[in-house]
Amino acid sequence: MELILLRHAKSSWEEPYQSDWHRGLNPRGVKTLPKVVAQLQAWLPGVDRILTSDACRAQLTAEAVAQAFPQARLETLPELYGADSGAFKVLLERYWCEGEVQVWVGHNPTLELMVRDWLGGCIHKFPTAAMARVRLGSDGAIVGPIRLWTPKGGEYQLV
Repeated sequence: MELILLRHAKSSWEEPYQSDWHRGLNPRGVKTLPKVVAQLQAWLPGVDRILTSDACRAQLTAEAVAQAFPQARLETLPELYGADSGAFKVLLERYWCEGEVQVWVGHNPTLELMVRDWLGGCIHKFPTAAMARVRLGSDGAIVGPIRLWTPKGGEYQLV
């Protein structure tokens, strides 16, 4: 299985009274979305499934990905919002066979902790709109290198 962990694009704090869940994207976040999509298209010929948190900023990020991969099934998982790495792993097991190529749109610290777990702790930061590309075997073990892409740093191999 090809798994992309995508942290939502940069969120807006324009309305500070708004709840965390309701925050949308700021102009920088919106401007970054085409770069995210271009990198996904460079990595993947297609996507089977897009799973996203129900937070507004994650939804907006996932919708941009879904527009680029219209054949992908887009599904909202409210449990992704605020999930810790243990809950994330349970969700991953639940959706394991739901498509060979999946993009999961979520939040920190969960995504950063997942990548740290897989790498044994050698990642310093997982910024907004960052993506980790992981290939997992049928047993859930990592197959090959983990790739990281950030809007500012580009793509590099972590393992």
